[in-house]
Amino acid sequence: MNRIAGIRRKVEVVLREYPETRDSDKTLFIRYAQKYLGITDTTPFVEVVRDHELHFESLRRSRQWFQAAGLYESTAQIAKRRALEEEIYRQEYRSNQ
Repeated sequence: MNRIAGIRRKVEVVLREYPETRDSDKTLFIRYAQKYLGITDTTPFVEVVRDHELHFESLRRSRQWFQAAGLYESTAQIAKRRALEEEIYRQEYRSNQ
């Protein structure tokens, strides 16, 4: 199994076991680090980043992948906010070309 598939499999477990992670990438990162890296609430963030091959963006993209497939959906309020932010981003991108 490649690294991305391994991360995606673990993210799926976290999304299933901790529904609050569907709405917050920060919460997803924390729960993932606690479950798979043994990180505690008192572990300095710099240690997590320095000592482990864990990238916030990989977790975010994995969460996004599942939600785009209709799995582990976020609450309606968060989904609406994310859609609005995506549209704003697209408009800004088009205006800068």
